[in-house]
Amino acid sequence: STKQADAYYADQTNDGKTAKTCVIFGWSLADFGDLRDQYTAMPVPAAPGVSADDVVWDGSSNEFENFKLSIAANAKNKDARCLI
Repeated sequence: STKQADAYYADQTNDGKTAKTCVIFGWSLADFGDLRDQYTAMPVPAAPGVSADDVVWDGSSNEFENFKLSIAANAKNKDARCLI
């Protein structure tokens, strides 16, 4: 399931004393607030047989920012509205 960003970040910092969330996808220690020492970094997830050093993250964040919808360039009806 997904949740709103404010609820997601609230779970990361919990009560400010005890880490509550088991796994967090974050880019900065600041994402964890005062709980940063209760989390540990892990290698980049990679497919079996692929070195984490060979994994490349999508750097197109300016094109596909979070909280936005992307539609395939070859979609038949780009003008159709999405109902969520």
